[in-house]
Amino acid sequence: MQGIRKSRPQASHGKAALPALVLAAASLAGCAQTPANTAAAADMPGFQHGVVRFNSCAKPNYPADAAAANIQGTVTLRFMVETDGQASASEVVTSSGNTSLDEAARQAIAKCTFTPGTLNGKPQRGWTQVRYVWSIS
Repeated sequence: MQGIRKSRPQASHGKAALPALVLAAASLAGCAQTPANTAAAADMPGFQHGVVRFNSCAKPNYPADAAAANIQGTVTLRFMVETDGQASASEVVTSSGNTSLDEAARQAIAKCTFTPGTLNGKPQRGWTQVRYVWSIS
């Protein structure tokens, strides 16, 4: 894991709650769901995993329906990071239990940029994992 950030709605003088996003990123290369070519690259000496550029990520809005119902949860996503640092595909690995929280996290990660993984110094596409923690406090 690279770090954890939490998403909490915060009341602002009667305005809609806004989250302070929390991300936790970890590499997923080599897991059973990873395509064979990506897993093979991850197992090779000289492979470095891709990382999220946290400062490139916009904070997602806490979904209004979830905030109104005081719904919290953690969603784990995996996504393909291309050699240009963009996420090209994403999917929910572990649901928060609420589809609006899951979808808000998936949309947010699509707007982030990443430092792609490398193999012997050359950019490689590969799967990476991120966890969004949605918390009301």
